[in-house]
Amino acid sequence: MTRLSQAALTALPEGIAAPRYDRSTVTNGVVHFGPGAFHRAHQAAAFDTLLAHDPRWGLTGISLNSRGVADS
Repeated sequence: MTRLSQAALTALPEGIAAPRYDRSTVTNGVVHFGPGAFHRAHQAAAFDTLLAHDPRWGLTGISLNSRGVADS
């Protein structure tokens, strides 16, 4: 599995969308408890769209059950 990193983003194949904003300017503006699969598939995508317009919508995920979920 390839971890998300700036290097991985620059190596994406043609047709795969990369963030349209400077990730280094993102600040934490939202705390989300329980960043499971639903959050990553739906809510995180909405925040990614917001970040293209305002870098203050960065997410901090907090998992009370599993370190593995938080690391994902």
